[in-house]
Amino acid sequence: MTTMASIKLVFASVIFMFCMAQLKALQVKYPRLTVLKEEQDSVVLKCTIQYNKSDCDIPDAMWCRISASNTCIKLTNPSKFLTQLSEQDMEVGKSRLITTEIQNLYLNDSGLYQCTAKCSDINARGHFINLTVMAEDDLNTKIKSPSSCGMIKTDIIHLMFCSIFILDVLIN
Repeated sequence: MTTMASIKLVFASVIFMFCMAQLKALQVKYPRLTVLKEEQDSVVLKCTIQYNKSDCDIPDAMWCRISASNTCIKLTNPSKFLTQLSEQDMEVGKSRLITTEIQNLYLNDSGLYQCTAKCSDINARGHFINLTVMAEDDLNTKIKSPSSCGMIKTDIIHLMFCSIFILDVLIN
């Protein structure tokens, strides 16, 4: 075996071992979001847990709300939270999707939410999702109120069209 072939084999082995070590770790994945909702609406939170079946038989995974004392409070009330799980085999390991719908939002549902997973001795947590629930009037005011930036953009576009029109008249 040539030296270059040996180096490639060692490099491939190192990459493979690194990938296997990463798959043994329990991983929590979902996009970073800041969510703004109106009272009485609902919101759906989704996270994916990836794990290796040989290291973790059945992971305990859930969405929780972070309390003022920085404690993870499980979302378990079935009249308020609808949670669904689905699992699929991957090439190496498994993937579990946890979908929790928070129904009938109230102002006091505003706060930080996080997906967590535990398997054997391994704990994994995702980042925080910031949910803000607003009264209907407040949300409409926030969305519909004109901003000076929007007005400036409109004025610039108007000025550009006028300039093009004036140039066209002057040239022709």
